[in-house]
Amino acid sequence: MNEETGSTVIVPGSHKAGRYVTQEDRARAQAVEADPGDLLIWDSRIWHGTTENKTNHTRWVLIATFCRWWIKQAFQIPEALPEEIFNQLTDEQKSIMGFCSIPYRDETHGIDMKRGFDDLTLSKSRLAR
Repeated sequence: MNEETGSTVIVPGSHKAGRYVTQEDRARAQAVEADPGDLLIWDSRIWHGTTENKTNHTRWVLIATFCRWWIKQAFQIPEALPEEIFNQLTDEQKSIMGFCSIPYRDETHGIDMKRGFDDLTLSKSRLAR
């Protein structure tokens, strides 16, 4: 990621702003250049984007977001995934996609980090309950 292929841009400290980004905030954006194989880590709340890729080549990046087991990911993959695809996944793939992240309704139900993994043997329709 560089000036030619386009780079990631971030606004330092923006994750503490407590408001949405404005056009004026773009002036504070700083480019973060990286070489193939580099790893960039930041708080996902930080305002970020990318600059234009001025080449005829594609630019590939892998983005992964991690959170505590009891916090659901941004998208409800278990509900969005068709059953025929669900049935082809391994238990490890299902776990990574959030099928094991089944928070309890409230604090009276306790904590059991294996509950979701044990439920992987159920059908997708039973998991959605």
